[in-house]
Amino acid sequence: MLKQLHTRIGKRKAKPSPRAGSRQTGLPPFPGEKRNEPHRPPSGFSRCLFLCFLLCGGLCIPSAAQDFANAKEQGMHFGLTIGGSCNTGFPIPGAWDFPAPETKIGVAGGAYFQIDFAKRFFGHLEVGISDRKLIANGISSDTAYGNFSIDCAYTNISIPLGIGVSLFPNPSSFNASLLACAVIGLPQENKSQISVKDRNVVKRLNPVSIGAMLELRLRYEFIFIGFRYEFMATNTFKYAGQAFKTGTFGFFLGFQIF
Repeated sequence: MLKQLHTRIGKRKAKPSPRAGSRQTGLPPFPGEKRNEPHRPPSGFSRCLFLCFLLCGGLCIPSAAQDFANAKEQGMHFGLTIGGSCNTGFPIPGAWDFPAPETKIGVAGGAYFQIDFAKRFFGHLEVGISDRKLIANGISSDTAYGNFSIDCAYTNISIPLGIGVSLFPNPSSFNASLLACAVIGLPQENKSQISVKDRNVVKRLNPVSIGAMLELRLRYEFIFIGFRYEFMATNTFKYAGQAFKTGTFGFFLGFQIF
């Protein structure tokens, strides 16, 4: 019995083997032994987190881009134009005598929206702006006026609305189209001078004018060139019973955004 008790005490006081103390010595553990070390994330954790951010960013594309894609699928198009215009003033026959009308060149540009329907047909809405000038020189049969000149510089905001037809199938890279629109013109006064016997008179542009527009457009991929003629059926300017209409030839380069 004493021998057994001595053996138990010896087992309790026995020192751990060097292998068991590998936590302090740095020796490798026995197979299956677990160390109480702090948790470390897997080596690819940061990469996975980065990929998750990229995925979330891809799913959060701006809604405008998605709208553009949806609009293209539904046959909707948006674009910009920039170019020039040749503006001519046409006097209405009256008590004033005029030589050949004069034409002035200015800059022009705008943005348009189109929607396809009925195969090759499309609707067209545009907001454009152009620099225009009305010039007229003549002689009045009324000796009280005699020689006179009109010089009206203004900026015109035009809003064409109409329909067009594509001459070739829409999916083709090259296409040509014809466009016919009704136009609302909103002249904005810049500067003017009406001289009647060396007297300056403030001009009076009509705030709203109505006309028509025809256009030929040649497109390749997303770039096109256009040629249009716009005629205002209502008077653009009137003075002392003499009225003037305007006609404008435009030429421009355009870009179809979608």
